[in-house]
Amino acid sequence: MTYRVVYDPPAANELRRLPPAPRRLVRRYLRALGRDEWSSLDIAELRGYPGVLRLVADGYRVLFRRHGAEAQTLTVIRIRPRATAYEGFELPRD
Repeated sequence: MTYRVVYDPPAANELRRLPPAPRRLVRRYLRALGRDEWSSLDIAELRGYPGVLRLVADGYRVLFRRHGAEAQTLTVIRIRPRATAYEGFELPRD
C-alpha cells in the first residue's frame, strides 16, 4: 500500500524553515513513509493522542496522522527538533 503524504500549513512552514541537510533528511523519511517502508523507520503512537504517530528522523520528530478511506492519507502536523517537538502540542481539529 502506498500513502499520500500531505502537510498541515504549519508543518509545511516548519519543513521550509529547516536547514538544507535536515530538510533533505526529513523529506527522505517522509518518502519512505509514503512508500510503506514503515518497518525500516522508528515510528510509534504518541501517548495521550490516539491516532497521532511520531516518526524519528535523526534529531527531528515528525508528528502525523493516518486518515481517509482505509487510512491511505498521512497528514504531517508538526516537524521540529526533538527538544521542542512536543512543546505546546495540541491535536489540530479536522
